Amino acid sequence: MSYIIGASSMLIVGILDDMYDVKVRVRLLVQLISAIVIVARSGIYFDYLGQIDGLGSISLGGVGMAITVLFFMTNINSYNMVDGVDGLLGMLSLISTITLAIFISAIGFLGEYFKLSDFMMLLSFLFIMVSFTCYFVHTSKFNKQ
Repeated sequence: MSYIIGASSMLIVGILDDMYDVKVRVRLLVQLISAIVIVARSGIYFDYLGQIDGLGSISLGGVGMAITVLFFMTNINSYNMVDGVDGLLGMLSLISTITLAIFISAIGFLGEYFKLSDFMMLLSFLFIMVSFTCYFVHTSKFNKQ
């Protein structure tokens, strides 16, 4: 539920930004609040980075939630930057989703770490991205030359 609230608020601001040119501060504030809501309400955050050669075990302790929020905001803004190039965001999302689906199914994570419903949702997203990318490539300004 927290993901739906955070994603919906960013979707609304994105639509408003396309229509009325929302200021950067407002967009960053909505992204920050959305990321905090998702991390705080879901309880999923980075708390341990693992064993790193020469440094040993790295635990994030109390800053794990803040680092996870920073991670969310970095990813949101990197996708926002890529969105300016026709078709690039769709292709990157498609490649990421295909790679994740292959890893989940080929390595045997299905059933151990991921439920079948999670995998089916991933496949649904994959098919949506294929449809979106095919449509966008067909209607792209690069195709009209």
